[in-house]
Amino acid sequence: METAGVKAEELKAEGNKLYKDKSYSQAIKKYTEAIENDSTQASYYNNRAACYLMLDNPTSAVEDTRQATCLDPKLVKGWSRMAKCSLLLGDKVTAAAAGNRLNELGESEGGEVLEKVEMLEKYEHSAQAAMTVGKYRDAAYWYRQAVQLSPHCTQMRVGLAECAVYQDMFGEAMEEVNRVLKIDAKDTEAIFVRGLCFYYQDMADKAVEHFKTVLKLSPDHDRAKQTFKRVKRLTNLKDCGNEAFKTGDLQTALKNYTEALTVDYTHKILNSKLYFNRATVHSKLGHLEKCVDDCTAALENDQNYLKPLLRRAKTYIEMKDFENGVKDYEKAHASNPQNIEIKELLREAKHEMKKATRKDYYSILNIDTNASDEEIKRAYRTQAMKHHPDKHSNDGEEDKELHEKMFKEVGEAYAILSDPKQKGVYDSEEDIDDAEWDVDEDGNIDSEAIWQQFFGGEQNTYYAYL
Repeated sequence: METAGVKAEELKAEGNKLYKDKSYSQAIKKYTEAIENDSTQASYYNNRAACYLMLDNPTSAVEDTRQATCLDPKLVKGWSRMAKCSLLLGDKVTAAAAGNRLNELGESEGGEVLEKVEMLEKYEHSAQAAMTVGKYRDAAYWYRQAVQLSPHCTQMRVGLAECAVYQDMFGEAMEEVNRVLKIDAKDTEAIFVRGLCFYYQDMADKAVEHFKTVLKLSPDHDRAKQTFKRVKRLTNLKDCGNEAFKTGDLQTALKNYTEALTVDYTHKILNSKLYFNRATVHSKLGHLEKCVDDCTAALENDQNYLKPLLRRAKTYIEMKDFENGVKDYEKAHASNPQNIEIKELLREAKHEMKKATRKDYYSILNIDTNASDEEIKRAYRTQAMKHHPDKHSNDGEEDKELHEKMFKEVGEAYAILSDPKQKGVYDSEEDIDDAEWDVDEDGNIDSEAIWQQFFGGEQNTYYAYL
């Protein structure tokens, strides 16, 4: 009759063959059967540990190496595999113990293991120090170094995920925490960071669900407690502000939005919305400069947020700052070229800018917009005589330049308003073409030519018409 020991050795041999054929899962079954027949042999556990390692399962592997080295404290391969598994898992204590034991057994590998443990400690310490001062990019670098050395270390992956959250790299953060949760669905740190992902994407309901789950699993989780309270406070202040705004209680809305902005300065998406909401309140209250400031703050938090860009553009136009208003509408149009409404707003803003910078010919001639042709002529005569350069030939240079400029503008005004077609175009606020007068090299209407055509005569001087 075959003894258990003999049967176990046969199963081990079968396992070894399967291992060489890279049939690791089948090999594990054989080694497990061998252990069931004889649990006193260290090699069975150590060989099964090798299979687990090949299947990228260092957690199960390290348990087998513990059993193997317990059965045979001088099993070098057992300590070697224990060190490797522990490093993969980020278990510095076990890795250091295995490294020290290898040194005691005279194996040079022990020193190499201890060096890697020191490196891992350095990476972790550097990452945590950078996190403490808010240097998340630096922290992410050190966590990545640690993950390269210990790819199965959930703690390092969760740390890397949290760095990604604070850099608005939510996709990368989710990828890391989901990898951890596949290994352990109840990993509270991973669940917490996943909640942070939702929180900083302004998905408050999902964030709250995750923080509640963390607190069920770990009631004393301080960060989950604090963040949960913060989410509830922010949501309440924002909702109260919105309700106050809807009912016309603008001062209360302003108070709530302002208080909400003090809760979490790192929440860029939500703060962008809060700044925009407060800007809308300022607009309603006629605080145009404050409205512009809050729109700018909203865009600093979220440069792709269209609403504050459009609100700022509108406010600039109301403030007669047409240049900046047009610039904002152009940005909005560039990012939304198919939006007909924005295109029309841009057209209107450009029209208002041109209208604002266009000369007021009625004011130049000192007449009303409903002045008759005869009144326009009389006004021209009066203003042209008043500002003719010859009349001011003995004035100072500054006064001479002023009256010369006014004389040209008077001629330009008359050229436009005395021509029914040009006057119609001007009054309708459409683009104004040059009138049928001579223009100088800069495209300006020739005021002397207008004087000559209006007064006639051979001598084109002020004194000839006194």
